[in-house]
Amino acid sequence: MTSRTIYLSKLLGLFCLAIALCALIDRQATAEIMTSLLASPAVLFLASLFTLVGGLAMVLAHNRWSGGPGVVVVTLCGWMALVKALVFLFVPSWPQTATKMISNPVLYVSCMVFLLVLGVFLTASGFRAKPRN
Repeated sequence: MTSRTIYLSKLLGLFCLAIALCALIDRQATAEIMTSLLASPAVLFLASLFTLVGGLAMVLAHNRWSGGPGVVVVTLCGWMALVKALVFLFVPSWPQTATKMISNPVLYVSCMVFLLVLGVFLTASGFRAKPRN
């Protein structure tokens, strides 16, 4: 892995771990915050813009589709952030759909467990990797 991939793997992995643990430990409060965010067009627009910037930065800085699973997963995270931002900006009905997903306990916990596993994978990949430039 390059030093950029290692850095992004650690950053994304620790971010995913923090979000998933917070969301699983206090499901009710996190679900209320997420629902509130989705109910405010101005806040949602601002969050989408920040996600768009982050997604574009990741795609432009790390668009590598070979080199091992860690490399590809980091690339996929950038693309997913970019697509998520564009969906929130251009699909007006998406906030209602997302709110329904948050209110479904099985889907909510499943998504957070997936995020937790992704965080463990990326964090472990990043901290175990040896940089090669």
